[in-house]
Amino acid sequence: MTEVKTDIFSGRRVLFVAGRAQRPSDWPQVATPQDEAACPFCPGHEAETPAELWALRAGAPDSPGWQIRVIPNKYPIVEPHELIIETPQHRFDLPDLPPQQAEQVIFTYQQRMRALAQHKTLRYLSLFKNQGRAAGASRAHAHAQLIGLPWLPPLIEAETEIAQRSYAEGGRCLYCQTIERELGSGERVIESDEHFLVWSPYAARLPYECWILPLVHRHDFCQLSSTEISSFARILQCTLARLRGFLGAGRWAYNFYLHTAPLPAEPGELPQALEASYHWHLELLPRLTKLAGLEWSSGLYVNPVPPEEAARALRAASSAPAAQVRLA
Repeated sequence: MTEVKTDIFSGRRVLFVAGRAQRPSDWPQVATPQDEAACPFCPGHEAETPAELWALRAGAPDSPGWQIRVIPNKYPIVEPHELIIETPQHRFDLPDLPPQQAEQVIFTYQQRMRALAQHKTLRYLSLFKNQGRAAGASRAHAHAQLIGLPWLPPLIEAETEIAQRSYAEGGRCLYCQTIERELGSGERVIESDEHFLVWSPYAARLPYECWILPLVHRHDFCQLSSTEISSFARILQCTLARLRGFLGAGRWAYNFYLHTAPLPAEPGELPQALEASYHWHLELLPRLTKLAGLEWSSGLYVNPVPPEEAARALRAASSAPAAQVRLA
């Protein structure tokens, strides 16, 4: 039996199809080969990359001794296009980092977004991460990417338009209403704390898709306080640890990306309606299935795992970050 659901934030539709692969063991293992010996992101290989833009380090620029390193992409999609190398450890990912290092990674995301926001020609900042070959990563070494665009991507345009229309009709943020409703029912909630909610969205596109939303209304990721950065780093690490523990390291591939408010055409001139209606969030998509003919031809998604089932499974999985664990 097929159930059709519509994502209230973007308008996209998802088909939930019973009887297809639903358990982690139903999907093949897609472990990412390690390329440590020739990795240009590893310490000692700094001369193989463009000169760094920013770094958390001891020692001279473009030399070993760094903890986080930001460089221009050698093969940019657009300009600007930055790479945020999250750790000097080749085989570590975010859930493997000590909490303080994970907080510094989130702080770096924020600082680089603030820096690019000063470019008057840019209207949107896209921060995303591809981890694992099945997620499109060309390098195994953990890194995120930040791109500045001079116009709004169609998906962000759709989300902001729907958010503003909903706010105009009801006087409340659509995301805040959803958070309240989901916390009340609890069936799709994976975890929450005093600052954030992790949930499997009603119209999840992919198996075990998770979103992280701030409980207090925020339109702009760059407004996170230091306390909220610590909380966000912790809950992101825990969510990734749940997914990796449940799915298995051999199926460990994912994309995540931030959706945050557009940049104003002039500093300080973001429409008040947009500040009140849009709610930044992170979307995390494990890459167990591949998009195929129906998805590409129609824009529809097919998901074999209902979000309620995904949330139950992930709630039961261990959320302890595997700090300092070397992956096979």
